[in-house]
Amino acid sequence: MGVETLIVARSDAEAATLLTTNIDPRDHSFILGATNPELRALNDLMHDAEQKGIQGEALENIEKEWLAKAGIKRFDEAVVDQIRALNLGDGKVNEYLAGTKGKGNLEARALAKKITGKDIFWNWDAPRSREGNSISCHSLRVGFYRYQGGTEACIARAIAYAPYADLLW
Repeated sequence: MGVETLIVARSDAEAATLLTTNIDPRDHSFILGATNPELRALNDLMHDAEQKGIQGEALENIEKEWLAKAGIKRFDEAVVDQIRALNLGDGKVNEYLAGTKGKGNLEARALAKKITGKDIFWNWDAPRSREGNSISCHSLRVGFYRYQGGTEACIARAIAYAPYADLLW
C-alpha cells in the first residue's frame, strides 16, 4: 500500500462476554444488568458464601441460582419490555430505540423515563463477575461487567474505530 505502517482495529466483540469497565458510553447498550431489585449484588453473595467455607460446585450453584433469578438483560431490552407491558405500542419502542442508538446509559435512562413515566430498575453492577475481583476491601468488590457480544456489538465497535484505522477486523 506504499506505507510503512497499517493500523488494524480488531473489535473482539463477536464472542465477548466480559468487559473490564463501563467508562465508554458506546459499550453501554451491550452491558448486561439485573432487573430484579430484590437480589443482593452477586459479588457480595459469593463473598459471604466463601466466608462460610462454601466452595467448588456448591459455590457455582449459588451463582447459577442468582443468575436464574436476576432477570439479566441489556437496558434496552428492559425498556422495551416495560413499554410493551404498559401497552404503549411499537411506535414508542421505535422512538426509544432510535433515540438511544449510540447513546450512553444516562441518556437512555432519561428517554426511557420520558416515554414510560418510570425509572426502570436495571443494575449493571449487581451481576458483575468474580473474575478480575482482585480488589476486595469491605464493601468494595469489583469484577468484570457482563457483556452481550455479537454482530451488533462488532458493528458498533467497527464504526467507532473506523476513523482511526486502515483496516477493520
